[in-house]
Amino acid sequence: MLKVSCVNPPHLQTAVPARTKRAVVVCMRNEAVFLLEWVAYHLNIGFDRIFIVTNNCQDGTDLMADRLAELEPVIHIRNEVSPDEAPQVVGLARALAHPAMAEMEWLLHIDADEFLNITTGAGMVGDLLQAVGPCDTVAIAWRFMASGGRQLWQGGSLLAEQTQCSAQIEEQLVFHKSLFRPDRYARVIDHMPKDPFDPDVIVRNAAGRKIPNRGQSHLTAANYRGIKDEDLTWVNADIHHYFVRSEDVFLLKNIRGDGMAKKHANHVLGSKMWTIAERATGEDRSIQRHLPSVTARLAAYDADAALHDLQKTALVWLEQQRATHLTPENRKLWDQRRKRPKKVKTP
Repeated sequence: MLKVSCVNPPHLQTAVPARTKRAVVVCMRNEAVFLLEWVAYHLNIGFDRIFIVTNNCQDGTDLMADRLAELEPVIHIRNEVSPDEAPQVVGLARALAHPAMAEMEWLLHIDADEFLNITTGAGMVGDLLQAVGPCDTVAIAWRFMASGGRQLWQGGSLLAEQTQCSAQIEEQLVFHKSLFRPDRYARVIDHMPKDPFDPDVIVRNAAGRKIPNRGQSHLTAANYRGIKDEDLTWVNADIHHYFVRSEDVFLLKNIRGDGMAKKHANHVLGSKMWTIAERATGEDRSIQRHLPSVTARLAAYDADAALHDLQKTALVWLEQQRATHLTPENRKLWDQRRKRPKKVKTP
């Protein structure tokens, strides 16, 4: 497995550019129909740079990222991996090793179905950092946004159309994503940075409350260990997680594969994760205050001939994938994964 540190330990550091910028990094495969809104939104809330890492794309995600890199402060990294490697792990290592990372004071890692929603101030990254206070990591909790029963994705806006959500935060429903200082850590996994150079790094939740940092020193743990119920919060910010964007896109994840190279039954109708994600007990439209600026940026993208054509091609590709893979036979096969009894450990 490829393992690359983002910086040298402090005692080996040489002069580097001042770290003044804020960036977001995302690993993607076959996300072209959603990419433009995701990029437009995160640039509009105050990120200076976006690192897009792609691998083995079939729908034009990589070509779209190439074009965006010509128009916007986007860096596209093509991530070639072997069958036994987790694309996300390798891709994040390559992003952290990129020369432009030396300018980044703050880095957020999220997935293509996740949007950072900031509710303090004007909803900008700087507002969140000011509200949280001095720290090395901000742990931001998921808020699942339900699909509203949408069966087919034929275009549209997640931000405008998917507003149903969990009404209150619950421990069993929550993971965090992390906004962190990349020069304080040697590596990063899907939910947090790892191997801090200083064991006393400060981690805060979005409300500014200090929480335990020991999960960051664990080899594989994806959760912030030792966190208490009162530490779980959506105050100031949350990660809008559109885990089920539509039934067809959700089920096709069984064909695409998992970024961490895991085999599981999450992407099945009725699975535990599906049930949690589709729990629509409330509504949240707070992210929509950015819709006018996002819509304007998307209009500029649509006016670009290359991006316009790539978006149309991606929708056609998705339609073809539905026809090819969402068969009764495949649906039955995937459903069997959900119903398969768990293995009982024997002494």
